[in-house]
Amino acid sequence: MKNISFIILMILLPILTKATNMPLDSIKKNVVSFLVKNERYPAESNINDFCNCQIIERKSGKEIVQGAEGIFLFFPFSEHGNSHLLLIEKEKFQIINMLNPLEQNLKVLLDFMKRNHYSKREIYLYLNEFIKIIEYNKNN
Repeated sequence: MKNISFIILMILLPILTKATNMPLDSIKKNVVSFLVKNERYPAESNINDFCNCQIIERKSGKEIVQGAEGIFLFFPFSEHGNSHLLLIEKEKFQIINMLNPLEQNLKVLLDFMKRNHYSKREIYLYLNEFIKIIEYNKNN
């Protein structure tokens, strides 16, 4: 009986673990690469330089953790760094470069929220945050 339980557990474990178990280091490496390309980060920056950046979940205000899904704000710790969005769902993530055209970024964000069944209230709150980020980046 123990063997059967073990076998069932081993079969179900990959199904039960969220697909967002994408390595957090992979996400961080992509964020650092994005910052090197777009935010005047030194070209030799790597995952060890991640301490110069922060990724915050917009709803809770907490730092990103392994397995997290949702809409995240990230920004480099620098005087003139811009804020950007990171969208994480299941097995993929996408960076929204908030310096790209408004219409393009808005479409990406709305499509993400629609796919992930955000409520009208949540959509309103995130759109408000979206506008705040645009204003912050304009003044930065």
